[in-house]
Amino acid sequence: MTGINAIYRFTTVTPADQVKIARMSANGVSPAVWSNETCVLSHSKRLYCNDSKSLVIVLDGEIYNTPALCKDLLAEGDVLYTDMQHEVIALLYNKHGIKCLELLRGYFALSIYDVLKNKL
Repeated sequence: MTGINAIYRFTTVTPADQVKIARMSANGVSPAVWSNETCVLSHSKRLYCNDSKSLVIVLDGEIYNTPALCKDLLAEGDVLYTDMQHEVIALLYNKHGIKCLELLRGYFALSIYDVLKNKL
């Protein structure tokens, strides 16, 4: 596992915060960094934003039951564009909120930033 870095402020994120996050995530590679006015997230590999840009998900590790979750979501009428774990988590979060974590099985660290609710 690599690492998830975040800064969340009740005021405004500063340019210095973005530099700190990028340095913490670097590990010799260019990190994926996402930010808005109050939150900066980074990961050394990948970030995920859903289609509406209302969720930002950083996942490190593996969700073992992704195939079963995909099958359940499709059976409920959801549309999956990929079999990415991030996309599955986004759909589950939209349906169940934070309780979606109870459905996930695996070895992982996870950060979900809800842009509309301004919650990390």
